[in-house]
Amino acid sequence: MLIGGNIQPDGTAKLYTKGLVGAREYAVGGRPAGTPYGYHIEAKFSDKEGSGKRVEGRECEVEFKKQ
Repeated sequence: MLIGGNIQPDGTAKLYTKGLVGAREYAVGGRPAGTPYGYHIEAKFSDKEGSGKRVEGRECEVEFKKQ
């Protein structure tokens, strides 16, 4: 999975995620392993962390921690 995008000065971000299905049983619609997928995330970041939600498709929340 690769997540890309820009974080704005106010901490908001519109990100795009893309990758390949790893296991058919966890993929939307039972897509076969190796099938490309992608979706958008709207997120908000602070100095040390961030969180966001998937825009389309099934519900998904993401958390980010600065290391």
